[in-house]
Amino acid sequence: VRGAPPRPIAVAPRRTSLCRSATPRRLRGESTRLDTVRSVVAYLGECSSQWALSCAAQNDCPRKNGALNISVAVVKVLWSRALDRCAFPGCNQSLTADSVDTTTGEPLTNPVGQQAHIRSYRVGGPRYDPDYPGAKLHQYDNLILLCPTHHGMVDANNGAAYSVDDLVAMRQAHEKQAKRRSDIDTTIQKYIANRYAREDKVLFEQAELHGPSVDSMFVDVPFACKIDAAVAELMMRIAKDAPGDSTSDESADGYVVTGAAQALLNPGWKSNALLVGGPGQGKSTLLQYICQFYRARLLGNEEYTGQEQQLQELTSLRRVPIRLDLRDYANWASRAASLKSDDKQRRKRSRPRAEEPWKTIEEYIAENLGRVSGGRSFTVEDLGFLVSTRPVLLAFDGLDEVANLKFRELVSSQIVDTHVRLNVDAHDLTMLVATRPGGVTSLLWSSDKFPKLNLRRLTFGLRLQYLQRWAVVAKLSEQAAERLQSTFLENQNLPHIRELASYPMQLAILLHLLQRRQLLPQRRTDLYSEYFKTFLDREQTEDKEPLLAEERQVIEDIHAYIGWYIHSRAEEGTSSGSIKRTELKAVLERHLEGRKDGQALARELFSALTTRVLCLVERDPGSGEFQFDVQSLREYFAAVYLFDEAGRDSRDDCLIALLKRPYWSNVSRFFVGMYSKGEVRGMRSVLEDIAADGFFGLHPILRTAATLFLNDRTYEGQKDSPIQEIVDFVLDGPGVVLAEDGLLDVAGAALEFSDRAGRQQALRHLQARLLNNPEPGIASALVASLRRHANKHDDLTDWWWDRYDETTEWLKIASDLGVLGDLNRDREQRLMSILSNYKSDSCWATVLLSAGGYSGFSDDILGIVKAEINDGAAEAYRVTNRGLPVGRMVISGVIAMMRSGAPIRPAERGLSRTRLRGKSRGAILSAVVECAMEVLPQRSINLKVDDWRRRLTRVAEVWGDGWVLRQGVAIIPEAINLDQLGGSVASERPGLQVALARESEARTHRKDASWWKQQLNAHEGDFELRSWLFSLLTVASSGTVIELAPQLGEAIDALAPRHFVGMRDAIRQFRKYSIGRELVLQDALRLNRIILSPKALWMVRAVSTEGSIVWIDKRLAAMHDEVLSAEIGDLRGLVLASRGGRVFKFETFKGIRAGLPAGGWASEIKLGALSATLAERVLKRPHEWPGDLVQRAVESVEDRMLSPLDPVSVVAGHENWFAEPVGVDDRWTGPRTRPEE
Repeated sequence: VRGAPPRPIAVAPRRTSLCRSATPRRLRGESTRLDTVRSVVAYLGECSSQWALSCAAQNDCPRKNGALNISVAVVKVLWSRALDRCAFPGCNQSLTADSVDTTTGEPLTNPVGQQAHIRSYRVGGPRYDPDYPGAKLHQYDNLILLCPTHHGMVDANNGAAYSVDDLVAMRQAHEKQAKRRSDIDTTIQKYIANRYAREDKVLFEQAELHGPSVDSMFVDVPFACKIDAAVAELMMRIAKDAPGDSTSDESADGYVVTGAAQALLNPGWKSNALLVGGPGQGKSTLLQYICQFYRARLLGNEEYTGQEQQLQELTSLRRVPIRLDLRDYANWASRAASLKSDDKQRRKRSRPRAEEPWKTIEEYIAENLGRVSGGRSFTVEDLGFLVSTRPVLLAFDGLDEVANLKFRELVSSQIVDTHVRLNVDAHDLTMLVATRPGGVTSLLWSSDKFPKLNLRRLTFGLRLQYLQRWAVVAKLSEQAAERLQSTFLENQNLPHIRELASYPMQLAILLHLLQRRQLLPQRRTDLYSEYFKTFLDREQTEDKEPLLAEERQVIEDIHAYIGWYIHSRAEEGTSSGSIKRTELKAVLERHLEGRKDGQALARELFSALTTRVLCLVERDPGSGEFQFDVQSLREYFAAVYLFDEAGRDSRDDCLIALLKRPYWSNVSRFFVGMYSKGEVRGMRSVLEDIAADGFFGLHPILRTAATLFLNDRTYEGQKDSPIQEIVDFVLDGPGVVLAEDGLLDVAGAALEFSDRAGRQQALRHLQARLLNNPEPGIASALVASLRRHANKHDDLTDWWWDRYDETTEWLKIASDLGVLGDLNRDREQRLMSILSNYKSDSCWATVLLSAGGYSGFSDDILGIVKAEINDGAAEAYRVTNRGLPVGRMVISGVIAMMRSGAPIRPAERGLSRTRLRGKSRGAILSAVVECAMEVLPQRSINLKVDDWRRRLTRVAEVWGDGWVLRQGVAIIPEAINLDQLGGSVASERPGLQVALARESEARTHRKDASWWKQQLNAHEGDFELRSWLFSLLTVASSGTVIELAPQLGEAIDALAPRHFVGMRDAIRQFRKYSIGRELVLQDALRLNRIILSPKALWMVRAVSTEGSIVWIDKRLAAMHDEVLSAEIGDLRGLVLASRGGRVFKFETFKGIRAGLPAGGWASEIKLGALSATLAERVLKRPHEWPGDLVQRAVESVEDRMLSPLDPVSVVAGHENWFAEPVGVDDRWTGPRTRPEE
């Protein structure tokens, strides 16, 4: 508090008050902010009394009539009204700091707030008022609670910037806001309590489970991102620290895999995410678990600790989770827009009906949160305040269940816009979106704000963990649980069982059938069919539902009828996947009106369905709306209804209608699962007939359907020929590229067929096409798919080596296939023969050897690797096989460069000395590894001159004068005398002395442009030019760089792509691990004193100030047509930097697929119009276009493909699928008339 005495008081030093205690007593951490405030107030009141007593004991009190004596009552009022927050506008800093006792682990709370005087009690102090009554100086009216920063600010310059009125108004506004914050916190707590109780059970309860909590059944389903995704580095670390079960039958090439909850609940997770997974794969359950975890923390409950799932290093953050079903939002927003439009139309009859904008997600959250919390007031402004003051999680589920494609695009747009709006002043906002692959729009698919994470199949360990948890919840005896586990383990390696047990929901059904009937179905449809039969058997045997004994068939038909009814109405947009109580009653009455006792039976069934519910559950207790446990059950029953009710002659028509509509994809899978073997054999002709119909042949929908039929074991028991036909249909033409882009897989990952479900046939297809000299883009897709599908029994290595050809193309394919490991002497000699003549401007041989799994120790081959590392290969290369010789050499080279703290990259962290040393049989490998071992122990920042001499001498001895040594010299701190160091090694290592002399001269002449020109003119060879370029960009002054801009531009433009990538990465790494300067170029750029190509600008951008980067980006935006032709490797960053609000013509992206990998760029730029003709061209030749733009083309074609299609229910009426004719204009289609609205 300002106004302390001029010399220290024994009890409290100057400006240290009860609220700025030097050694505050530590308090127990509390579960809520209000509890914390109460504890702090009690503590500060106690401190206040002690301070006042101490002051009274002093002879030199600060002011005799106004000693600093803030009473306990005043402290309580001040802190309680401020609610633990600084009163300065916009600050919102908490005035208590949480910590942990390092000895006991006990949570502690330390008050750090300062009780500042508005009018100083010290004569001459800030805002001192001699007329203000001394008795009021330490009363509430003269105090304001501030953080230390803003206390100092308001008192700066003796308080000249802030008057008494300013501070009083500031406190009043803050306390008014604090009261609202208190109300918001209360509303949130009630909302959280309601959701915690309502969502504390698994969605799929029927499989022998009796209301289990999510915690009791949850297993941490793995998910994966691409290795270059924004979250990949964090996921690599998590995968290393908490690897979980790594045994999987699913390839992980090119992906980082970890447990989904383990990652999303990690303290380091700050990202949004797009969670993509197939039906029953666990998307909704994952969101449930994450939300319940946070709710339990906020409510002080001890459940959801992650211990049962063996989760490690979980966040202590108390994030407010808000989970929404996007189906409900879409219905709410579309209904609101429709009502608003109708109202306007009534007032303006003469005008055409306009499209009304949707209400925002923020509006829906506010309405929903207020209602769920008991009708409390909660506004959009309250939501904004909540997001700006507390960590918040927005979890959006069921994007794919928004059946109307136009609505889905609007919902996706709203999600992106919501993130933009809320993130402006968000304290800590995370957004998760869950969907099936077909439900993703390009707006989310290609957004760098929502990295795509594909849910993967359960590993063997997770299946076993799920089985054990299921047995506990099902209350099996120990003997029964052991029998179940034994039976499962005996059969888990059967291909169809492995496939059926891949997803949690199907595994639950499988366990149910194993336990009840010792039954192992062959196909997915059989799994659901037998489950329903077993469920009804149980209900009937245990006499839970008397109607089953007499009316079982009717009950089975009713389930099918309701499944069809709800699903078809959801497609029409008149239902969000549920049926109201009154509507259900009307449906039953209409369905049974033809029976003599139909109405009485309808009443009995209605009572049974709404009390026992059978396979229906009430959406929310008391809501009066019923739905199937999970969407897949509803889709199964809809398929049963179509299959049973439609005539045999209409069956193919039914299938064609289903296959044409993505919303009915899962229904079509169940539908085809009921086909006979003969009908299944004719599937390819049905698919080809549809594919001949315009856009359907281009869109991935039919290929995806064929893939799913195989995965569902629909072809189980068929001969090879029908399976080969369907695999050929999937992969033919552009299919293999679409498969690699994740457009044909249920989880959005690259396609992978299973054993006895297309894998062998895929191998034949891919090998045959690869040998037929395909175009490069298609060849890349073929090779990637071939490597993923082959296993050790397929002899892929022998197959490709038998086709040995001493060409670069053969070597690249060998590398991509991973067939360079465990070579015999003959093959190693042939490999050396290719490498000795290998030349490429874009790809290092080192990269090919590592990717190909080279595991030999040949000094000839490793000598080539060493030479490339010494030419810069290690800079842009990410080690994938750290334990193999090539990987160990690259890491050793990075360590020898001595960038402080090396090894520096995520994939290299945590590398043990033992692993690095490994088996070093070759002389070259042994030498570079031992060198790394010697320079590894110390960080370069702590080294003395003698340390540098020893280390650099060793590096020069092993590596010679090359990129490694030059980088090791460049990293030497300015404090080290380079000339002295050079003199000490001149006789022993003259090459090292020369390198040190060059570095010393460069630093001495950093502002001398003529010296740099002389060095450029005197350079010999490409390596010296690159060394000059690196020194110029990292050492020379900004003025020197500006003066040498023409020469700089020429040097950069002349760099081969592989050297450009390496140089730019070297500069970025150098800046990270040394204290370097940044180039100040904004004025020179603004005045056009620097004219550089996009390639050169992108290089310079890596070492420029923020102000310079703004102008560089402006230049890039002005020439963005040239940007796409720059040969710099990954173009994504350059494209984003050059967007500048300008529109990129869609067609300019043709031919640069390799430069623009999927994800993180397309949704961030403005793309020109995509015509129908251009979309067709893209999908006919997707290997020429970036994957994100292929997705855009798919959406464009899908919109045109589906827009003329009527809902399936209308088609059923038109084509008279069912036994009784139905009016064409009747919205509800079925064998009975639809219920009254």
